[in-house]
Amino acid sequence: MKGKKTPLAEYLDDYEIGHLQTMSLEEYKYHLECEGFLFIDSHSFLVDGFVGRTYAASREQLDLLIKHLQKLRYKMDKHPTRYL
Repeated sequence: MKGKKTPLAEYLDDYEIGHLQTMSLEEYKYHLECEGFLFIDSHSFLVDGFVGRTYAASREQLDLLIKHLQKLRYKMDKHPTRYL
């Protein structure tokens, strides 16, 4: 089906989410705050906005997730200054 958007492309368009590599940090912060990436659902679970996967179901799980993400942080490159 040529021309039909994938569910991911539709989601990104709906939330006006561009490429993360070229997104300014201010825009990235905006998408975090408007729950375009993650949100807390009606069960108080931390959920991915696109696929609906639950990443944490309690504060304690969230704390562990944050600690894990902090470890991964040092394996990542810094954001390109031209897109700050």
